[in-house]
Amino acid sequence: LHVRRLRPDVRLCSAVVAACASGTQWQASLSLLLCDMPASRLAPNAISYAPGLAACLNADHWEHALLLFTHMCSTSIEPDISSYSRMFTECEQQGLQMWQQRLLERLAARAGPVGCTPGWESFAFVVSPGDSVSEAPPPARTTRWVPYSKEVRLLQHVLHTAQRGMPGSVCTAVEDFGINVLGKSKTWLKVAAGMKGNVLAAAARSAPPGGAMLEIGTYCGQSALRLAAVQDRRIASLEMDPVHAVIARALVDFAGLSDRVDVWTGHSRDLIARLAAKYGRATSG
Repeated sequence: LHVRRLRPDVRLCSAVVAACASGTQWQASLSLLLCDMPASRLAPNAISYAPGLAACLNADHWEHALLLFTHMCSTSIEPDISSYSRMFTECEQQGLQMWQQRLLERLAARAGPVGCTPGWESFAFVVSPGDSVSEAPPPARTTRWVPYSKEVRLLQHVLHTAQRGMPGSVCTAVEDFGINVLGKSKTWLKVAAGMKGNVLAAAARSAPPGGAMLEIGTYCGQSALRLAAVQDRRIASLEMDPVHAVIARALVDFAGLSDRVDVWTGHSRDLIARLAAKYGRATSG
């Protein structure tokens, strides 16, 4: 392009960053994002940054990923949900608690992916340390669909109708929201309720003894709570969407089962290999 005196645009540069990331050339992707694109007076966007972050993390250079994420946020670019997910995964694995809290607060900020959702105050409430559930904001009264509106409304419903420390009450509130609040609308909850819940419980009871239980796909945590109700063992549940993971952790904590249910953020391909070190290899799926 330079030989032909052609000026690249953001879309082309983003594609090159993605190609470098796919080819494990994390240094080249950083150079493009931080040096070459600014030199060409091109502003990277969230699509540009996402593969650069992934390239650093795939190469186990999480420190560079943190620096790149900080640089992206400093330019007022809102990360996409996949970038949040990868950053949460790495911070959890590295034990970077301060960074985890910073990610949570940014996720719940007005400019974040939940900021335009009615009732976002409840989501922000559960990620803020030190608050009591009795002070949770009142439920939002709206049927307007925006991203995560259903899940945030579910969180509000449980906080205001279920009994704290009672897993059965939390599961009942989740099912009540799906049946009586969502009703006959075009939306539905992806939860193991009714007959599905009975099948899940029967499968859990028949699992081999010993070890932890693995669930892939937490959503909002209702099935993990059901598993914990019938099996006195550790439950490891994986959820790729960080917003869903936050809501699931809030419901697990509200149910009083945080000591038995672990909700991990990230894709199974990134997490399963690490679970054996924490729970041992005798893990039921």
